[in-house]
Amino acid sequence: HFVGQGLVIDCSNLKENEIITIKYIDSVREKADQAEYILFYTGWDKFWGRDLYFGNYPYISEEVADYLIKSKKKGVGLDVIGLDPISDGKLSLHRKLLSQTDIVIIENLTNIGEIGNDLFTFCALPLKFENADGAPVRAIAMVE
Repeated sequence: HFVGQGLVIDCSNLKENEIITIKYIDSVREKADQAEYILFYTGWDKFWGRDLYFGNYPYISEEVADYLIKSKKKGVGLDVIGLDPISDGKLSLHRKLLSQTDIVIIENLTNIGEIGNDLFTFCALPLKFENADGAPVRAIAMVE
């Protein structure tokens, strides 16, 4: 479950509190449909260690969440701290994805902008914890 075809979708033009809409997926739809893991590159990892990183980062739309559910992706990853806007204390999109799928949500990725825009083999290797609902992962991109 933790290895599959990945695709990085470039959303690095987004600013604070802007939404990752379905247009980003539509722009690479053929590859996105083939991918098992969708990784959204916002460039937000450059703010790591600063207050801005934990503020109004870009987040996915409900339509993107619906696409991830309907297309039965193994996972979604981002270079921000969450799928939901920081203002959504209920974590509505997290709850929606996790209640309707077995999808893996991978947050706080770094350097995914260096992977390129072709399909690649993605591995998200979690530490094993008993009775846990999350764990740090070693994320690996194998490109050809």
